[in-house]
Amino acid sequence: MFVFDLKLGYGCNNKCIHCIMLLNKAERIKMNMPFNRTTDECMNEMDEAIKNKKELAPAKIIMTGGEPTIRTDFLELCNHAKSVGFDKISLQTNGRKLADKGYAEFLVK
Repeated sequence: MFVFDLKLGYGCNNKCIHCIMLLNKAERIKMNMPFNRTTDECMNEMDEAIKNKKELAPAKIIMTGGEPTIRTDFLELCNHAKSVGFDKISLQTNGRKLADKGYAEFLVK
Protein backbone atom coordinates (compact mmCIF):
# COMPACT_ATOMS: atom_id res chain seq x y z
CA MET A 1 0.00 0.00 0.00
CA PHE A 2 1.21 3.49 -0.88
CA VAL A 3 1.02 5.71 2.22
CA PHE A 4 1.22 9.51 2.06
CA ASP A 5 1.58 11.71 5.15
CA LEU A 6 0.05 15.17 4.67
CA LYS A 7 0.99 17.80 7.24
CA LEU A 8 -1.85 20.33 7.35
CA GLY A 9 -0.41 22.84 9.79
CA TYR A 10 -0.32 23.65 13.49
CA GLY A 11 -3.85 24.75 14.45
CA CYS A 12 -5.21 22.74 17.37
CA ASN A 13 -7.99 22.79 19.95
CA ASN A 14 -5.80 21.37 22.74
CA LYS A 15 -2.86 22.89 24.56
CA CYS A 16 -0.94 19.78 25.53
CA ILE A 17 2.18 20.66 27.51
CA HIS A 18 4.12 17.91 25.73
CA CYS A 19 3.23 19.06 22.20
CA ILE A 20 6.22 19.80 19.97
CA MET A 21 3.91 21.47 17.45
CA LEU A 22 3.23 24.37 19.83
CA LEU A 23 6.88 25.43 19.56
CA ASN A 24 6.72 25.37 15.76
CA LYS A 25 3.46 27.31 15.76
CA ALA A 26 4.84 29.97 18.11
CA GLU A 27 7.93 30.40 15.92
CA ARG A 28 5.83 30.81 12.80
CA ILE A 29 3.60 33.38 14.49
CA LYS A 30 6.65 35.30 15.72
CA MET A 31 8.03 35.37 12.17
CA ASN A 32 4.61 36.52 10.85
CA MET A 33 4.19 33.30 8.85
CA PRO A 34 0.92 31.38 8.52
CA PHE A 35 0.73 28.38 10.80
CA ASN A 36 -1.70 26.40 8.66
CA ARG A 37 -1.30 25.43 5.05
CA THR A 38 -3.90 26.65 2.57
CA THR A 39 -6.51 24.40 1.03
CA ASP A 40 -4.82 24.74 -2.37
CA GLU A 41 -1.40 23.84 -0.95
CA CYS A 42 -2.82 20.69 0.62
CA MET A 43 -4.75 19.69 -2.49
CA ASN A 44 -1.77 20.29 -4.76
CA GLU A 45 0.39 18.09 -2.53
CA MET A 46 -2.23 15.32 -2.71
CA ASP A 47 -2.33 15.62 -6.49
CA GLU A 48 1.46 15.38 -6.73
CA ALA A 49 1.63 12.40 -4.39
CA ILE A 50 -0.87 10.42 -6.47
CA LYS A 51 0.74 11.51 -9.73
CA ASN A 52 4.21 10.44 -8.55
CA LYS A 53 3.29 7.19 -6.78
CA LYS A 54 5.03 4.27 -8.38
CA GLU A 55 3.00 1.45 -6.86
CA LEU A 56 -0.17 0.01 -8.31
CA ALA A 57 -1.30 -0.82 -4.78
CA PRO A 58 -4.09 1.10 -3.05
CA ALA A 59 -3.23 4.54 -1.70
CA LYS A 60 -3.73 5.75 1.86
CA ILE A 61 -3.41 9.33 3.11
CA ILE A 62 -2.71 10.22 6.74
CA MET A 63 -3.74 13.76 7.64
CA THR A 64 -1.61 15.15 10.45
CA GLY A 65 -0.36 18.39 11.87
CA GLY A 66 -2.18 20.18 14.60
CA GLU A 67 -5.78 18.96 14.64
CA PRO A 68 -7.21 18.18 11.19
CA THR A 69 -10.86 18.10 12.30
CA ILE A 70 -10.96 21.78 13.30
CA ARG A 71 -10.07 23.04 9.84
CA THR A 72 -12.99 24.65 8.04
CA ASP A 73 -11.89 22.89 4.85
CA PHE A 74 -11.47 19.46 6.42
CA LEU A 75 -14.37 17.82 4.58
CA GLU A 76 -13.27 19.46 1.34
CA LEU A 77 -9.79 17.99 1.83
CA CYS A 78 -11.26 14.53 2.53
CA ASN A 79 -13.44 14.71 -0.58
CA HIS A 80 -10.46 15.81 -2.67
CA ALA A 81 -8.35 12.94 -1.32
CA LYS A 82 -11.02 10.45 -2.39
CA SER A 83 -11.49 12.10 -5.79
CA VAL A 84 -7.79 11.94 -6.72
CA GLY A 85 -7.42 8.28 -5.80
CA PHE A 86 -6.76 7.81 -2.10
CA ASP A 87 -8.62 4.67 -1.06
CA LYS A 88 -8.26 5.22 2.68
CA ILE A 89 -8.09 8.33 4.84
CA SER A 90 -6.51 8.16 8.28
CA LEU A 91 -6.15 10.89 10.86
CA GLN A 92 -3.81 11.74 13.66
CA THR A 93 -6.34 13.41 15.92
CA ASN A 94 -6.98 14.17 19.56
CA GLY A 95 -10.55 13.04 18.90
CA ARG A 96 -12.30 15.94 20.63
CA LYS A 97 -14.56 16.80 17.68
CA LEU A 98 -15.22 13.11 17.07
CA ALA A 99 -16.89 12.94 20.48
CA ASP A 100 -19.80 14.68 18.75
CA LYS A 101 -21.66 11.62 17.40
CA GLY A 102 -23.38 13.62 14.67
CA TYR A 103 -20.08 15.03 13.40
CA ALA A 104 -18.43 11.59 13.50
CA GLU A 105 -21.30 10.02 11.57
CA PHE A 106 -21.20 12.86 9.03
CA LEU A 107 -17.47 12.26 8.45
CA VAL A 108 -17.97 8.55 7.91
CA LYS A 109 -20.57 9.25 5.20
